Amino acid sequence: MIYYKILGRATCPFCCKACELLKEKEINFMFCEMEHSPDLIQYYKDKYNMTTVPIVLKMQNGYEPELIGGCTDLFKYLEDENGS
Repeated sequence: MIYYKILGRATCPFCCKACELLKEKEINFMFCEMEHSPDLIQYYKDKYNMTTVPIVLKMQNGYEPELIGGCTDLFKYLEDENGS
């Protein structure tokens, strides 16, 4: 099974845009709300060398998560994947 994991904050407009895109395209995803976990957000920012949220990961059984990037990266990734 392939799905996306979005690490971010519910108050972040870019996190919301990423979730809305996946909903519109009927793609499985989970949103990890980290509004009240600044240390955890910083951990993932450091781990994936990101400076902002969302941090979008492509998850696939048996494989390490693939970093897609942020909201803009997700839009481009899905566009490229669909050949649009």
